[in-house]
Formats: sequence, C-alpha cells, structure tokens
Amino acid sequence: MVRVVKRSRPRIVIPICVGSNPIMHPNIIDIYTMTTHALLFGCNPDPMVRNGGVHRIATYLRQHEWDVEVCDFTGFWPLKELKEFVRSRVTVSTRFFGFGVFFSFGWAPHLNQFTAWLKKTWPDIPIVIGGQSVGQVLAQNIDYWVDSYGEIAMLELARSFVNNTSSSLMYDFSQLGRRRLIRSIHSYPAFPMDDYGVYWESRDFVQSWEWQNIELSRGCKFSCAYCNYPILNVKGDNSRSAVSFERQLKYNFDNFGVTRYWSADETNNDRVEKIRKFADVVDKLTFEPFFTGFIRLDLITAHPEMTEEMARMRFGGHFYGVESFNHASAKAVGKGLHPDRTKQTLLDIRAGFQNRNRFYRGSVALIVGLPFETADSMASTQQWLLDNWSDQSIQAYPFELEDAGNATNNTNLSKMSKDMQKYGLRRMSKDQELLGYEKFFYNWRQVGYTPEPNVVAWEHDTMNVFEAHDISLPLQNLSITTFKDGNFNLHRNDYSHQQKLPMEYTRNLATLDIIIDKNLTTAFVKQYINFKLNWGKTANSVVSSPSSRLARST
Repeated sequence: MVRVVKRSRPRIVIPICVGSNPIMHPNIIDIYTMTTHALLFGCNPDPMVRNGGVHRIATYLRQHEWDVEVCDFTGFWPLKELKEFVRSRVTVSTRFFGFGVFFSFGWAPHLNQFTAWLKKTWPDIPIVIGGQSVGQVLAQNIDYWVDSYGEIAMLELARSFVNNTSSSLMYDFSQLGRRRLIRSIHSYPAFPMDDYGVYWESRDFVQSWEWQNIELSRGCKFSCAYCNYPILNVKGDNSRSAVSFERQLKYNFDNFGVTRYWSADETNNDRVEKIRKFADVVDKLTFEPFFTGFIRLDLITAHPEMTEEMARMRFGGHFYGVESFNHASAKAVGKGLHPDRTKQTLLDIRAGFQNRNRFYRGSVALIVGLPFETADSMASTQQWLLDNWSDQSIQAYPFELEDAGNATNNTNLSKMSKDMQKYGLRRMSKDQELLGYEKFFYNWRQVGYTPEPNVVAWEHDTMNVFEAHDISLPLQNLSITTFKDGNFNLHRNDYSHQQKLPMEYTRNLATLDIIIDKNLTTAFVKQYINFKLNWGKTANSVVSSPSSRLARST
C-alpha cells in the first residue's frame, strides 16, 4: 500500500479571458487551493496525436473548480514511467483517475496492468473510462463507463465522488453486464453548448506544429440509413458562439502557436450562416488557421455560395461521404442527389478554392456494397475518379453491417442494422459465411484495417460482403499509390518533420510519399514523458491555464 501524502505544488498562473483575448491577469489564482483533483489519461492509436476528448473533459471540469491534469499518449508510455508519473501527482485531493479512448481504439494491452496497479495502490480512488462506443473497449479494473459526449455526466460523476452520491446517478445496467455504464446522450446530454472549447495548459507541452481537434457544433441534421452516429435529425443551428470560437483560436495561437485543426463535427457545413459566422472571425485574425472535416456535398450543390464561405474560413480539407456514384444505391441510404450533379459539384468546389488561391484537399469516401451496387457500377466509379480526381483523395471501404442482436455495446445502431429486410439485405447462410470467413480477415489485414466486432455477413441481390471486400482492395491500393493523401492525413507531413510546413508542400504527395520515422515518433514521446516527469520539480515551475470561473463571467 502506498501512503498518500500532501505535497506542495508549483504555483499556477492563470490567464483570464476578457472578451476574446486571453491575457495574463496581475492577480494569481493557485488552482491547488482547490480541494478536488483528478488525473486523466488520453489514449489514441496514433503515438503523436492527442485524444481531444480528455482535454475537453479536463477543460470543462476546470471550469467547475476542479484541478485536472492530462497525461497524453498513454498507450506509448512504459509502465514504469506511468507509475512514476502517478506517484508524483496523487495527493489527498485526488478523487478519480480517468481514461479517454478514441472510439474503441487506442487501449494498449499493458494499460490493463496499469489499471490493476492503480486499483491495488489506491483502492479508494475510482477509475473511469469514457468515449464513443466505450463498451467495446477491452479495458479491465474500471469502475465507471461513460459513453459518448460526457461533459455533464463527468461533472455529475466527479461531484458524486466528493459527496459519496454515485449510487444515485442514472446508469444503464442493460449492457456490459452489471457494470456502471452512463449513456450520456440519454441521461446527461451535453448539447447544445455555447462553447465546446479546449484550453490546454503549459504542462501539456503542446508543440506549434501539432494539429488539434475543434468542435463547431454537435449532431447531424440528417439521418442516413447506414449511419450509427448518436445525435441525428438535429433541428436548428446549435453551433457554438463566434466569441468562443475566436477565443479558442487566439488562445491556442498566442500560447502555443497552434493554427491547424481537425473539426469533429458530423456535418460542418449544415448551414451557410454557420460557416459565414466563423469565416467572419477568421477574416479578422492576424494569423491563418486551417480546418479539415466532414462536408455534406449536396448542401453545396443547393447553396453554391458555401464554397466562398468555406474558402474565407480556410476550411480547405473536405471529407465527402459520397458513398456511391450509383444513383439507386445512394438513394437507398438517403443521398438522392443525381451522380452527375455530385460529380459536377466536386469539380466546382475544387475550382472555387483554386480561383481563390486557397489550399484544398477533397476526399471522396465510398461504401462498397450498398444495395443495388454492382461490380460494373464500381468499375465505372473507379474510372471516373482516375480520370477526374487523381489530384485529390479517395477512400473506399466495404459496407459493414452491425448485428443488431449482438451489438449492444455500441452507442447507436443504424437503420439498416435495425431493419435489414427493408433495405433488401439478408444474412448469408452459415455455409456461405464460413467459406468466406478466412479471406474476409486476411484481406482486411492487407489494408491495415479491421472490421468492427459483431458484424453481419450480408448479401443482397447484386453483391455480398466478400465480393465487396474484393472490389475494395484495388481501390484501397490506388488510394495510397495514385491518389493524394486524405484530408484527415494532412498532418502527416508536419509530423514527419516536426515543424509546421506550408500546406502547399502536401499538394502533390500521396500517402506512400510521407513516411513518419519510428525513431522520430519514439523520440517525441520520450521527450514528452521527460517533460511530464520533470514538471514541478523546480520551485519556479508555472503552468498556464485559462480561468474558467472568470471566463464564465466575461
């Protein structure tokens, strides 16, 4: 048993957000006078990408008078150093340990040893894990599971640890056995909010060349048949305020030099006025940010002025869920725009960004095997892309259908999973399924992707799951050899050099042209670990963190 002792901590200088500008206030607030402390651990399969979810939770809890420190890249820490880090941080004020996962990815096997050690060493400090579809994570020694957007749920849970009232919270015991699972979107919804901002601290050691997550709004106004996102059919504009958006961008630039972002919104361009609002902010900045995220193509067809607004906002990385250029297939899943208009809109957007001298990378995403899709229609799609889109990006994946009867750990299920017959889908016979099973997993390993657990071996009148895999493979190979790197991979060039390079440098690079040296990655993580372990060892250590208490009043 390790005895918990009260340690002196470095003083914390907190900038106060006045209007949209974070400034250093002459008054100093020591966050370690707060009586509640927590440690959060970010898990991500990429060794140099931070988990945005844990930093959002940390920010929100700090806004409610908690002292929360985040440990990033947790899956790549040696166990010995993780233990050393925790020993240096735990005090009598520590109320819980938390882990955040990226969907169901990023949980390294040795983290179960880590949680076992935490539980043995501090048996009275609960362990929480959170994330989208968190029930799929093979984590052990966990006391509480928080699914999906978790700010409100985590605040209530954290307060319950102080007040010993956790038994009164709303749990879903229908899944994960008798584990204490909180389904946040149902019990403690965290949307809409005026501010989805993330404010790092100096003890996060963020580098200027890092790309970071940002949220503009939550939920999607659509409800496509294949989609299992948790917040669909959203009515009205629930995007964050322009003031909070400006404040986050300026804070990140002024304190860390960060300017490049992945937007986590399900549909970034759901409304013209939303994009225009943020473009007006970007126009006034003294630096140039860049954004990449999910874009709904048919909305630009209906509102072509959106291209101008996105160019003004410097939202130049687009992921288009085209899904299929076969009209019947697209209509079946809720995307009824005729393929000819879809193709023309793609060409118009590319030209629009080029005419405005703005960097642009468009990724066309395809779901291979939707109802009515055939091998011939996919061959036609491939040829059009080769002829017209080789300077941009494509991504193609076989249609994956979750088993509604055996997928209870998911945050949500798609319409197609819930009603296969309505969409002309059938389960293959057991004999057919077994014949294709070995090839199914072998082929997926070739493209470095594994299917979700509990998927159905499906078929319809024109294709089955194994044929869809076979058609996907050459498209996947083309995507990394012939087409350019995808919009969500634009960070790889910066990360491979560990410096912020001009976006133009990536214009003609394919995925295979960018190699991130493993030694470089290892050195980056080691440097971060050293920073964290040595932070606070000097009397003058200072960490900057925005004062949410005062930010709320301004």
